[in-house]
Amino acid sequence: MRLYPLIKLLRQALAVLLILQFTFALPAGAQSLPYRLVDTDQYDIFREDQQAKEEEKLALEDPPDDANLLKYSNEFWRQAVTSVEGAYKLDKEPEPIPDLTLLNPTLSLPLYGTSIALTGRYVLGFKMAAKKYKKDDNNSVDERSDSSFEMDQQLQLKMQGKILERVFVDIDYDDQREEEKSISVAYRGKPGELVQLAEFGDINLSLPQTEFIAYEKQLFGAKMHLQHKNANLYLIGSQTKGSSKQKQFVGSSVAEIVSLADKDYIRRTYYDLTFGGNVPTGVPNFDYTAYDEWRDKIGSISPGSEEIYLDSNSTSSDYVPVTQTATDFFGGGDYTAKWQLLTRGTDYTIDYASGIITFKRTIKAESVLAVDYRGTTGHQLSSLGTPNTIKFIKTENEKSVVSGTQETANKLELKTYYNIGAQKITSDNGKGNFILQLQDANGQAVTDPKYLYPTSIIMDFDTGIFHLQNRLNDPGLYGTTPTSSKNMTFKIQYESTVKTYFIEADIVVQSETVKLNGRTLTRNNDYYIDYTSGFITFYKGDEITENSTIDITYDTADGSNSNNTVMGGRLDYKLFDKIVIGATALKEGGNKPTTVPQVGDYAKDLLVYGADINGKDIKLAEPLSVDFSAEAAKSIKKQNLFGYAMIDSMNETREQVAGSRVFRDWIIAANPTKKGELPKPAFLDSIHWDTQDLPSLEINPHSIADYNDKQQVLVIDYDFTKGVNFDGRDEVSIVYPLSTSGLDLSTKTSFELTMLGETGGPQVNFAFGNISEYSDNSTGMDTQCGVGVPKTEDIYCRNSLAPNEDIGWLFTDPDGTEHRYNPFVNNVYNPESQPNGRIDTQDLNGNGKYDTESIPSQG
Repeated sequence: MRLYPLIKLLRQALAVLLILQFTFALPAGAQSLPYRLVDTDQYDIFREDQQAKEEEKLALEDPPDDANLLKYSNEFWRQAVTSVEGAYKLDKEPEPIPDLTLLNPTLSLPLYGTSIALTGRYVLGFKMAAKKYKKDDNNSVDERSDSSFEMDQQLQLKMQGKILERVFVDIDYDDQREEEKSISVAYRGKPGELVQLAEFGDINLSLPQTEFIAYEKQLFGAKMHLQHKNANLYLIGSQTKGSSKQKQFVGSSVAEIVSLADKDYIRRTYYDLTFGGNVPTGVPNFDYTAYDEWRDKIGSISPGSEEIYLDSNSTSSDYVPVTQTATDFFGGGDYTAKWQLLTRGTDYTIDYASGIITFKRTIKAESVLAVDYRGTTGHQLSSLGTPNTIKFIKTENEKSVVSGTQETANKLELKTYYNIGAQKITSDNGKGNFILQLQDANGQAVTDPKYLYPTSIIMDFDTGIFHLQNRLNDPGLYGTTPTSSKNMTFKIQYESTVKTYFIEADIVVQSETVKLNGRTLTRNNDYYIDYTSGFITFYKGDEITENSTIDITYDTADGSNSNNTVMGGRLDYKLFDKIVIGATALKEGGNKPTTVPQVGDYAKDLLVYGADINGKDIKLAEPLSVDFSAEAAKSIKKQNLFGYAMIDSMNETREQVAGSRVFRDWIIAANPTKKGELPKPAFLDSIHWDTQDLPSLEINPHSIADYNDKQQVLVIDYDFTKGVNFDGRDEVSIVYPLSTSGLDLSTKTSFELTMLGETGGPQVNFAFGNISEYSDNSTGMDTQCGVGVPKTEDIYCRNSLAPNEDIGWLFTDPDGTEHRYNPFVNNVYNPESQPNGRIDTQDLNGNGKYDTESIPSQG
C-alpha cells in the first residue's frame, strides 16, 4: 500500500502534461524527439491539426493558375510518379506528353486525378424569310406567296488533358473542315503492369523497327503494348482509307519534260495593235500596207491613251454600255454595238514599245474587240479609214467583214505563243539544264525550216511562256478550228524552283507523313497540304536546298483499295539481360472485289513476317565482348486478288454530242433556205411537241429490255393544212441549240437517230450549223439591246423577267396573225402555259443580236 501515493502522484503529473499539450504548442523541436508522449496518429482530435501542417508544407509561395497546372513535361511526370510510388528506376523514358496550348476560355476540372482544358464554340443560326403578294394581275396571290426557314449549325471543339490518373485525351473537332476532325485517347500503365500502353484514334501507328521490317504511319487505329516480366507484345490495327503510296522530291527545283502539240498555242490572248508590225511571216494573204499607213500616220502608241472595247455578244448588263461603230483599218464592215470599255491592268496590259496587247480576262470566240488610241504623231486611230469609228482587232469567230487582201480585222491575233505550264523556270545556264526543240511526228528534230532556241524561239523563264518569231509551216494550224497536218510537237526539258509540290489528288485526310532529310515535319507548322488538289506547300522554303530530300508517304482513296486493313504485331523476349529474341508479322490488304477491276486499280494484299535475335555486350573473356544480330524475313505480295483485270470495257469509247428529249429544250425555228431563196416561215400551230415515256420494247422490239422498262422520247405532231391552203407551205422546223459559242463536229463520223412514225410520212431533214433566228414572219423587234434583234420577253436586257413580262413573245404567222409564244399549252403529257418562269426568245445563242443562217455544205 506504500506505492499508492506514488502512483497517484504520477497520474497527476501525467494529467498536467496532457493539459499543457492540448493547451499550448509544443516547444520547438519537440516533434523531432525520438519519442512522443502521445501517439497522435491514433487520435482523431489531432487529425485536423496534422492536415493543416501538411498543407502548409505543400503550399507554394506563388501558386500557378489553373492553366499552368495543365502544362505537362516529362520531368513533371517523373517527379509525380516518384512521389506516389517511391524511388525506382524506369525501364524506359516515358513517352513525351506534348504541352497543352490552351485557348480562352479554359475550363479546368480540379477533380481527383482529372485535369481538362476545354474550349470551343457552338453557333446556331436561323434564317426566316417570307414573301406575301397583295396583288398580282397575272397570277394567283396564294401561289406566289411563300416562306422559308433555314437553320445553320457550326461546332468547333478542342479538349486536352487527363482523366483519372493515366488516361489522356486529345480532341480537335471542326465540322466545317474535314481535316480538323481528330481524336486520340491513351492509357499509360504503371511500371510492372501488364498493359503498358493502349491508344486509339488518330495516332502514330508503329512497330519496333528491325533490319528488314519497319512500319510507321499516321492513321486512325489502335495500338497496344503489353509487358510481363521480360516479354513484350506490341499490337497495331487500322482500316486505312485508301491505297498507300509514297513520293520523293530531291532539291528545291523540279526537273520535268513536257510536250506541247503544234496546235496548242495560247488562244485569244495576244493581239497586235500596230495592224501588222508584229504579225509574223507566214500569215496567208496578209497585206502589210495597213502597217505602213499606221507607222506613217500614228508612229507609235501614246502610253495611257488607249481605249479597248469588248462586245461579248451576250445580253449581260453588268457594265455601262458605250455605243460605238467599229470598222476595218481601211474602212468597211461597219459594226455598231453597245460595248464594254475595259480597264488597263485589270482586263489587259500593253507593251507600248512593241504595240502588243495581252488580255488578262477570257475572250470568247464569239466576242468582238476594237481599239482606239492617240499616236505619238498626234493623230487619233479612229480618224483613219472610216472617220470617227473605232478599229477591229478581232471579229466574231474570226469572220471576214470586208473583201480584199488588205483586211486586218480578223488577222491580228498572234498565234505563236505557247505556255509550258510552269513558272519561275530556272534560267538557261548553257550547260543543258534547259532544252526546247521542235520535233516531227517521228520524234526527230525539224531541220527545214529550223525553229531553234534561242535564235528563233524567245523564252520568258519567269512566266513559262515562249513564242515563235515566225509561224509554223502548216496553214491548217491557224484556222478558226486549228488542225495539224504534220503533228509536230515541242519537247521542253526544264528545271523550276518551287515551294509547292504536287503529290496526287484526293489524298486521305491526315494520312501523310512528311520527312525533310529524315526529319519528320509537323502539319500546319512546317507545311500546309490541300488534300483535295494534292498540293503541299512548305512554309520554311529556305530549309529546302538543292540537295534536300523530301519523302512523303500518304493514302489515296481510289476505288477498290479504299478499305485496306492493316494488322501487325511483334513479340520479343529478353534472355539473360543481354540477348533479345523476337518475331514480327505485318499484313496489309483489302477484300477481294466482286467485279473485274480495271488495269492499275487492283485490290492488293501484302504479308511480311520475320524473326530476329540480338545480343549486346556479350563477354567472352576479359576484356573481350561482342555484339551480334541475325534476322530472317519474308514477304508475300498478291498484286491482284481478283486474278485478272479488264483492259477496256469498250462501253465508253464514243464521244457523243447528244440532243435533248425534253420538250422545253426545243424551240420553233426558221425553215432552211436555198441560196437566193426567201425564207418561208411556218404557222405557229403547225407543230406541237411533247415528252413521253414509252416502253422500250415498243420503240425497238429487239432491244435488251424488260417489258416494264421505259424510255423518254420526243413526240412531234404536225399539221400542214393551214400552210398548204395559204400558199402551199408544207414545212415546219424546230431547233435544239447544241452550243452558244460553236461546236466542232469535224471529227464526228456518224449520226444516230431512232424514229417511230407513220409509214409513208413526211420527209425529215436534219441540219447542223447556224440557224436563222427569225423564225416567224417578221424581222425581229427593237429592245434595249438593239434594233431588229431576235424577239424575246426580256426587252430590257436584264436577264430576268417581271411577272407582267413572262407572257411569251409575239409570233407573227405568214398571214400576219400574231400569237403569244405558248406552244405547250395543249400538251397531253406535259402541259405548260405562260408564265413559265423562263425567258422565251428567238435568240438561240443569247448574244442579243440577229444571226443569219450559215449551214456548211456537209451539214
